[in-house]
Amino acid sequence: MTAVHAMSVDVEDWFQVLNMAEQIDRSDWDGFELRCVDSTRRLLELFDRRGAKATFFCLGWIAERMPEVIREIRDAVGMEMQIADDGHGKWSLPAAIQIARAMEPYEMMWHEDLMPLLNPEAL
Repeated sequence: MTAVHAMSVDVEDWFQVLNMAEQIDRSDWDGFELRCVDSTRRLLELFDRRGAKATFFCLGWIAERMPEVIREIRDAVGMEMQIADDGHGKWSLPAAIQIARAMEPYEMMWHEDLMPLLNPEAL
């Protein structure tokens, strides 16, 4: 019997994880250095050397600011692996549409929680 291993990678930075939401306001995110881009590229190189693939979940904020990283992920994993983005419910409807359109070339599997759940004002 052949063992099958599955892996997924979350592409987000230390200041963006939900457990930091009380300490770091989203409006301050642009002031922080992005570390996840270099580490994502290192992972892609490691996966390539080992012939490994993974599904990638990218924070919409990262995808919006660094679309070249999304392209690098898509190029590395090919079309057989999935890429998705997650907005953590922080986008307005116009922003959600904008990010979804910007990600069209990368054939994202889905866009998760782009807008606040049950928030009619977001519409």
